[in-house]
Amino acid sequence: QAEKTDRYGDLSVLPSLLFWYGLDPHEQDTAVVLGRGVRLLLGLRSISEPNDEGIRIVGFRVNGQPRDIDTLDRTVASDRPEHARADPTRPGHVAAPFRGAVNVSVAVGDRVEAGDTVAVIEAMKMESSISAPVAGTVESIAAAPGGLLEPGDLILEIRPAGRSASPRRSARAPNRAERLSRASRCAPAPVRRPGARRGRPAPARSTPRPAPGPGPATPPR
Repeated sequence: QAEKTDRYGDLSVLPSLLFWYGLDPHEQDTAVVLGRGVRLLLGLRSISEPNDEGIRIVGFRVNGQPRDIDTLDRTVASDRPEHARADPTRPGHVAAPFRGAVNVSVAVGDRVEAGDTVAVIEAMKMESSISAPVAGTVESIAAAPGGLLEPGDLILEIRPAGRSASPRRSARAPNRAERLSRASRCAPAPVRRPGARRGRPAPARSTPRPAPGPGPATPPR
């Protein structure tokens, strides 16, 4: 719900019929109350056929003034490649605020401050500057020069100041082979017997046999 609110705004101000069924070009303008003493009259003029990219031009009225806006029809097959989306939970992600052609004015590795212009977006023959949300270093650029982006598409990523490029890896527990290798290095060396050759077992020591004693006395005949 929070993600939809951030993307589309507060839709609870719309009348139920307008929310569920939208505007009808054959009906009169509909009043939308945004707040105390703030009211808009909205009306639909026309909807064009989709182009090769699935874009329709929607003509409408706001308080009687005609306006046009490009809208992506997601039900129409398009040859436009899928673009990476900005993550709103990452402060270094710079997203396109609306549909338009984007030209980035910085390069990977550049240092920027919060509020610096990092790109320019052009829509309806008007240019708008896009500023860096945080101070840091430009880590990657996702937008091609003059590329057409939709609202929320990723333009570039900034690594905030004081944050390393890649997180540190946590210590890994040694596996069984490493434990055996360490144990063999720490084990005491075996003691070799005198006269034993390397790689062969030492000959077993023979126990001396006792000398034979005098036999039984022979009785005289």
